Amino acid sequence: GLYIEGVKDGRAFMNSIKACNKPVLVVKAGRSKAGARATASHTGSMAGSDKIYDAAIKQAGGIRCRDIIELFDMARAVSGQPPAQGNRIGIITNGGGAWHSSYRCL
Repeated sequence: GLYIEGVKDGRAFMNSIKACNKPVLVVKAGRSKAGARATASHTGSMAGSDKIYDAAIKQAGGIRCRDIIELFDMARAVSGQPPAQGNRIGIITNGGGAWHSSYRCL
C-alpha cells in the first residue's frame, strides 16, 4: 500500500501502478481543502485535485482508500487472494453503504 501526499510525475506514477502484478492500494493525503493546506505546509507539495487522483489511480488499476484504516483493511482483504478474472464479479454485503464502498474499488 502507498501513502502519498503528492506526485511529481503522474505518468511514471500511473505506469508503476500498472506494472504491478498485485493490487496497489493508495491513500492520498489532502482530500479536503484543510488537508491540502496541511500537506502543502509541511511538504511544499501541491495536493492536486482529488478527482484527478481518483481517476488516475482507477485508470492505472489501483485501489483508492479513504484513510489508513481502510488501507490496512483492504490489504488484509486482498492478501493471498488470486486476481479476479474477467468482468463478472459479484459483491455481497449487508447494506448499501458497504456495497458502495466495495463497488468503488472495482
